[in-house]
Amino acid sequence: MKLHTRHHSPAHLRVLCTPAHARRLGTRLSTGLSRRRFLLAAGAGTATATLSGCFSAGQEQPTGSGAESGQPIEDALLMANYADYVSEENLRLFTEAEGPRVTLETYVTGVELISRMDTGGAEYDIVVPGPAEVVMMRERGLLAEINRDLIPNLANLPSSYEENAYDPGNRYTVPKNVGLASFWYRPSVVRGENPRNLLDCFEMLSRHPDARVNFFAGAREVFAIALAALDRDIATTDPADIEAARELLISVQPYIDSFGADEVGLGSAGEIDICLGYNGYAHLINQARPEDPVTFVLPTGSTEYFMNVWAIPANAPHPVAAHRWINMMLEPEAAGREMDFTGYLVPVTGAERFADPALIADPVVNVTPEQLARWQVNIPTPESVSLQTEAFNEFRAA
Repeated sequence: MKLHTRHHSPAHLRVLCTPAHARRLGTRLSTGLSRRRFLLAAGAGTATATLSGCFSAGQEQPTGSGAESGQPIEDALLMANYADYVSEENLRLFTEAEGPRVTLETYVTGVELISRMDTGGAEYDIVVPGPAEVVMMRERGLLAEINRDLIPNLANLPSSYEENAYDPGNRYTVPKNVGLASFWYRPSVVRGENPRNLLDCFEMLSRHPDARVNFFAGAREVFAIALAALDRDIATTDPADIEAARELLISVQPYIDSFGADEVGLGSAGEIDICLGYNGYAHLINQARPEDPVTFVLPTGSTEYFMNVWAIPANAPHPVAAHRWINMMLEPEAAGREMDFTGYLVPVTGAERFADPALIADPVVNVTPEQLARWQVNIPTPESVSLQTEAFNEFRAA
């Protein structure tokens, strides 16, 4: 596969993508493209279409001996991350404070990242997977165990983030950003509505047939929301649950105008009225268009939330630098900068003192552990992906 390379300051940046993705990317790296916006613009459906091929039947292979304790820090750090999903100021300050020169390679989907790691084609020091990718990486023995002695700032991680289904006890990962999916709408167009949960949002569509409606493009993303609206497991393989979600989606299909449109760009221009989208996007839209704000629905019931994490590959050539990076990102000031840059919650105690007060005051962004406890993380299996993709295709064809 031919790879296209772009360079970006302050860190050395290599954007690795197919020629088609390179054409789509264009000049977006210099215009403030967020991780989720890049993922949608570059083709989020790719991850859904190929996800089942990335699961392994093998057993988890714990790695990482902790031998890096007491070793001097290396002079380089190679990070793999989504485009525009790490604070440039933090990259610069890390090099100034610790020494290693940071090289940043970007990828389009988590599946692409796993493929590059699985084939031995890249020796990254830091990667940024989500829950589903963490499970797959652990199964393949691609992640090193975190040496907690090298990350004293783990004390700044709230205890509510220590336990999770994808990496119990955070043996391999440290939380980076938290966000959630739900609906947002424009009250100036969608009048007289006050939806409390996802099912309310689905039912709202038929009452506003002239509203411009955008949905996610991927099967897994759309089905997660439909299943959550029905209070079902979002990674279910129960045929009855899949059918119920399919029927719900088919019932609203006549009101959907687009799939995978530029949520932030069109939302900021006032060209989307109802959107199945992300909370960080809604915040950015309202910053760009304060005179006509959108309302993001924080569901009283279930929805999907995502947790992107910092992780160290098993073959990382610069493990000390990797641990020092994670330790810095758990400093409250660095976490505040990261929150400002991404627009998503960074779960570090004290970050609120350094982040933009508007972000901290926004309940759409600064979600609580109690809210997360009633929402779901999507950890798909090959069977759930296959069933949901088939039903999604039937919904799109209906």
